[in-house]
Amino acid sequence: MKKKILGIFVCMLLIATAFSVIGLAEDDKIKAVTILAEKESRSLIVTLESEPYTITTSFDDKTEINMIEYGSILIPGNPKLPSKIFNIGVPPGGEVVSVELISENHEVIPGSYNIVPAPPFSNGVDTVKYDVNEEIYSSLDPYPTTVFDYLGMGQLRKYSFARVRFSPISYFPISGKLKIYKEITLKIDYKIVKELSSELLADRTMDDTASEIIINYQSIYQSYIPSSPSHPLDTYDYVI
Repeated sequence: MKKKILGIFVCMLLIATAFSVIGLAEDDKIKAVTILAEKESRSLIVTLESEPYTITTSFDDKTEINMIEYGSILIPGNPKLPSKIFNIGVPPGGEVVSVELISENHEVIPGSYNIVPAPPFSNGVDTVKYDVNEEIYSSLDPYPTTVFDYLGMGQLRKYSFARVRFSPISYFPISGKLKIYKEITLKIDYKIVKELSSELLADRTMDDTASEIIINYQSIYQSYIPSSPSHPLDTYDYVI
């Protein structure tokens, strides 16, 4: 009788152990799914806008366009048009997967223009000769061919950001027509590839600089604040 009771007890123990193992396996599965979801691509939406501009035509019928707070595309011999690189912040440890144009707002600039070619780089002393890019100036296609270019990732201490060039004015050389993109909206897909330590997140050395050069700083800076208090990394002042 004792052997029979002992046998039943052992069976019950084995069954209970089996259920415990199954439960543990299910927990691990849930954890695995959660981790996988955390590593999947996420996205953010950002809108880039053009600024007021001036059009100046010289006596030799060459037109130059200048836009407030924008530089220019300066490939020697190619049309000189406004362009600007924007730094778009992603959360800590983020890495950009893709950048996609999801909407835009453009209009045609009245008139016909002969856009001045960008000059060659000069040392300020010698006069450098250069050739106009006839392939572009005799083309039916717009220049530049894309309104934006993804230039890769940038890093500023703990901050990660995507570098995107926005060229808001397109030039059609044969017709002389100009098109201006008043704004474009981009979808930036990214994934988290590493976890930053609390010590690094607590480092505020470059916060002021980041707030000036990252256009969406206000929407991402909270993610760069550590969830628990931590000692910041040592910082030093340098005199060069």
